[in-house]
Amino acid sequence: QIKRLQGLLKVASPKTQALNFSILMVEKVKMKGNEKNTARQGKLKHRRNDLKPKVCFDFLSGKCERGDRCKFQHDANLSKLRIDAKSPKGYHKRTQEYFQPHLSDVDIQSGIQAGRIFTGMLRINRRNRNQAYVTSNGLKTDIFIEGDRDRNRTLNGDIVAVELYPKSEWTKLNEDQIDLAKKADEARTKLRESKADFSAFNQGLWSPLVTETEFEASSRPTEKHQLHGDETVDLQPKGRVVGLVASNESEKMSFERIHKQRHAGVLVPQYGYNRSSPPLVKGQPLPSKEMFVEFHPLDNRIPFMLVPRGTVPFEFIEDPFKFAPPNESLFLVALSEWDQRYRFPKGRYLGRLGEAGEIGPETEALLIENNCDHGEFPEGTLKELDDFLMLDEEREDGEWKIPSEEIGKRRDMRNTRIFTIDPATAKDLDDALHIRHIPASKNSVEQYEIGVHIADVSYFVRPDTALDKEARRRATTVYLVQQVIPMLPPLLSEQLCSLNPGVDRLAYSCIWRMLPNGELVPGSSPWFGRTVIRSCAKLDYGLAQDILDGKVTAEDALGKENPNWPVKRRPISPFKAKDVCRDIKLLAAVGLARRKSRYDPRTGGALAMKSIKLSFTLGEDGNPSGMREYPIRNTNRLVEEYMLLANYLVAQQLILKGKEKAFLRRHPPPNPRGMEKLIKRLQVAGKGNILGSSPIFSAGSLHETLESIRLSSEEDASDLYLLLNTLLSEPMTSALYFVASECKKFEWKHWALNMPYYTHFTSPIRRYADVCVHRLLTATLDGSIKDYPESEEELSEIAKHCNEKKEAAKMAGFQSDNVFFCIYVKAMAEKGNPLCTEAMVLDLGAESFTLLLLRFGIDCRVHAVKDWHAKGVAANFAGSFSQAKEEKKSKGKPRKNTLNEVKSKDKKDSKGESKGNGLVSNIVITLPGGKKLDLRLGVHVQVFVKPASRNGRISFFTEYKDD
Repeated sequence: QIKRLQGLLKVASPKTQALNFSILMVEKVKMKGNEKNTARQGKLKHRRNDLKPKVCFDFLSGKCERGDRCKFQHDANLSKLRIDAKSPKGYHKRTQEYFQPHLSDVDIQSGIQAGRIFTGMLRINRRNRNQAYVTSNGLKTDIFIEGDRDRNRTLNGDIVAVELYPKSEWTKLNEDQIDLAKKADEARTKLRESKADFSAFNQGLWSPLVTETEFEASSRPTEKHQLHGDETVDLQPKGRVVGLVASNESEKMSFERIHKQRHAGVLVPQYGYNRSSPPLVKGQPLPSKEMFVEFHPLDNRIPFMLVPRGTVPFEFIEDPFKFAPPNESLFLVALSEWDQRYRFPKGRYLGRLGEAGEIGPETEALLIENNCDHGEFPEGTLKELDDFLMLDEEREDGEWKIPSEEIGKRRDMRNTRIFTIDPATAKDLDDALHIRHIPASKNSVEQYEIGVHIADVSYFVRPDTALDKEARRRATTVYLVQQVIPMLPPLLSEQLCSLNPGVDRLAYSCIWRMLPNGELVPGSSPWFGRTVIRSCAKLDYGLAQDILDGKVTAEDALGKENPNWPVKRRPISPFKAKDVCRDIKLLAAVGLARRKSRYDPRTGGALAMKSIKLSFTLGEDGNPSGMREYPIRNTNRLVEEYMLLANYLVAQQLILKGKEKAFLRRHPPPNPRGMEKLIKRLQVAGKGNILGSSPIFSAGSLHETLESIRLSSEEDASDLYLLLNTLLSEPMTSALYFVASECKKFEWKHWALNMPYYTHFTSPIRRYADVCVHRLLTATLDGSIKDYPESEEELSEIAKHCNEKKEAAKMAGFQSDNVFFCIYVKAMAEKGNPLCTEAMVLDLGAESFTLLLLRFGIDCRVHAVKDWHAKGVAANFAGSFSQAKEEKKSKGKPRKNTLNEVKSKDKKDSKGESKGNGLVSNIVITLPGGKKLDLRLGVHVQVFVKPASRNGRISFFTEYKDD
């Protein structure tokens, strides 16, 4: 027996060698006949019988290379048995693979054709990663994907193939949810059956020239699944991911999103810090048996990863407690491998970002998380740009000048009084304005010529160049609190394309005529074309507003030392300050008159919602030393009016001349289901039917409702106005770029602006979509649209990519604001002066609620027991329809639940709903001192805001301020 085992040791794998060696020791002990070890022999013998390797361990792990020479069994029937003596958490012993294998592309396509498989983008709940959804054209409601097994190694944003479970496993909706689904379906049906009646829009404001029969959107192949009858009315479809869709989307523009490699997060010992077995002692190294370290990404939608201990910093292995909260560091890890046998993927350590809670590492982390970490511009891009500019023989002293032949091709407007109005810190000046008064005559009424002049980026960014590819990849400029990540190199964005005063610049201009009341002159056509301009002044919103208000006059531009009108912002000769002042007042008179008509439900019907944008004051160290609400002035609004109208007119030109290739931007109506839920929440909170009873709204009717509340003399009117503005952001949808052939005409509408069609033309320095629009506009003007190099499908892919990048940049900006706010809160707390502010209840759950910090427009979730140390929580529920009927019959009162009852009976979600109980109407919190708080929607409380760290991310929490 000993000789046989010794022979096996020579050919066995390391795992088998270790096992055979233990058996060999047992045999040697038996041969010696040591009576003192009889008990120990019995234990080892039992272990030997259990672990004796009848099946090859390497074969089971799929790595046996000995084949027929192997001395152990290669039993195919046991191929699903996976044993790894040193497997880490997530790689433990299991009798079957954790995930199902992905289907091949051929099987996925055949499944789609057969109606068994649905495809769509996977959306993972940011608050609860066990919940994910896929929207598919063949179903009335989203497909619910529960847990990581059913997600099957796919990530948020992936285009996935989903197979539905049998209907017996679908989630049954309660009566409230069924009612919401029916009303949402009715709203969608109403929209589908509606016609694109562009003539219904105010003729004076828009004068739409596109007719309903202009052209019909081509039908693209889509999934066509028909579920018989109303089988899905009371059920939430449930499914599982069976594969990652291989399409042009994943291979081209969206490849970066679907297979994003880098993730920011924190490193944690595999079994956590607070554990009893195996123990982890502060100051002691990580146990040698732990071969992996856990990586927790900041983005909750990304799974934990297991990183080999040999690759992480030695400081972490030496003493993991040095990196325990609140002293966490941020690290960078890439997802390297995700075997279908294991729950968690393996990660590849890339480096350390720095200490959590510091601006540099936090900023880099949020850029990585949102896939906006573009880095420096490639050398090839810069060299290509430099070579292009060096071709000009007229370049002198390093200063590029417009070639004379290019000026000859354009309309020369250098003698026109044109100026810019931008934020005080702006460097990329991509739009300018001019206005010219046209007195009334025998044949015409008093008019104004308005010109919007936009930087001609498309002259410098030529198609299919390295610069074009880099700009397309970035798609948009990202604006953070302390820095800007530009779409174009600074040489272009801040110099050659920027419409700086006193220098010749290439522009794309849109010129039209307006009446004094802000309407378009009937029968007049806009002019589009490439121009050469020379801006006469660089104004900012504050200075322009002071001119409107009479605080700054033309005389202020005469004195050399007069601070009211800084020298660098004064008009350049031969233009005069008094003429610029007059132009600003004319622009304001016409533009604000138009704005008033546009928001009037009788003439325009647009929607304006109030939101707070924070502006930070930074100290010498770069940390925030103060903050305030960013002011929105009438000068902001007048510039916006002219930019909106220019975008509309360009969209009309693209539709009329570009047909199916028109690159547009639409804004769908609010989600009917979300609006219905909001209506019910307000009713439960005792706010009545202030929004009516229908989930279908026009922008004008909603604006009228908000304005009536804002102007009301009732005591709580201001609170209700702010509450509605905040809550309405939840069901609102995002505006989207699209190609005209993708959608029916009734879907082209921009709902919030109440425009029949719209696009983006006015910011090509910071938006790639505008560059595409400029190129298409050029093709419509020179007659080359039929030979346009990019197909509708290619333009559609660009539109999708721009949508994704725009949302990512928006989220990065929001998170940057949050980082600076948290650092400010931390600095205040360290000074012994914690931030105290007033907050309003926005949402209620069974044990938690959401507060809006009124001064800052920031909301936070409060857990009554954890954050406010509540001794008890009693929740009142306004029951579902069936419960309401029962209570009405029995004349019973709404139920009250104690904290324990809530925990045992109700599973709450983040929107204040409790399954089986309906919506939470109010909660009563018992504070440590015995004081009770009755919290309802809109109630005000005073709170302290204090710093916190949550999973490596700097954050904050609130504490109740007792009166």
